[in-house]
Amino acid sequence: MKHFALGLCALAGLVVSQWAVAQQPEKAANPATRHAGSESAKLERQLEPPTVGMAVLSPTDGNKVYGIVCFKQEGESLRIVGKVEGLTPGPHGFHIHLYGDLSDTTGESAGGHFDPHGKSHGALNAEHSHAGDLGNIEANKEGVAMIDITAKKLPLHFVLGRSL
Repeated sequence: MKHFALGLCALAGLVVSQWAVAQQPEKAANPATRHAGSESAKLERQLEPPTVGMAVLSPTDGNKVYGIVCFKQEGESLRIVGKVEGLTPGPHGFHIHLYGDLSDTTGESAGGHFDPHGKSHGALNAEHSHAGDLGNIEANKEGVAMIDITAKKLPLHFVLGRSL
């Protein structure tokens, strides 16, 4: 399998989604209570962890892989859906990397796989696997992989600022 890193732009998407939530109007039926506590209610909404995000995947040098991946927090699990194009047919490892640093155009600056608990490399949701293990995605003969993964016990905010 080829090794490459894809940029994760989830931070910008999550900031936008959280900003949109913070800008929603107060839901107070009584105008007299609309302003009572409205600043604290607004702050409370802004401090809630994000529940949705999106990553735009762009190729590293020598690759033509691109796509879009969406993230949705579903309880303790993170649902990851998307489409990756430009792959060679067959299986490809899919991981969250330690850093979102894409300054090295080969992807090496993204670092190893995200592993906050000192676990081994392994399969998606396996007890011994690290958090960055998302299993394999399978590209069809046109080089397109459709993604629909549920990563158990992976909070969306762990993905912020990292790369795929």
